[in-house]
Amino acid sequence: MSKDDFHLFEDNVEQKIVYLSAEDAPASVGLIFDASGSMRHKIETSVAAVEQFFQTTLPGDEFLLVRFSDKPLLLTGFTDDVNLIPAGCILRNPAAGRRCMTPSTLGSRK
Repeated sequence: MSKDDFHLFEDNVEQKIVYLSAEDAPASVGLIFDASGSMRHKIETSVAAVEQFFQTTLPGDEFLLVRFSDKPLLLTGFTDDVNLIPAGCILRNPAAGRRCMTPSTLGSRK
């Protein structure tokens, strides 16, 4: 792809793309996951997409994960260890809301 394949806007004004590189570079990504009741019919597909996304990481990438339904919940702060991101706890049951526990939270309560 070339820079002509992209359009960049700032305050609704198209900006000129001067340079586009195809080299891999570390990225910091904040993922906000909608786990509201309106997602109940799409939640499995959404969780699978997140899990697949985390399988494409490169060295130096870092991520944070926020889940929201009625209120936002920080599941993990920025980390470069995708194994610390509780993919199974993103929320398979939208009605469960904040009751979803990570394995570490569950373990600390036992």
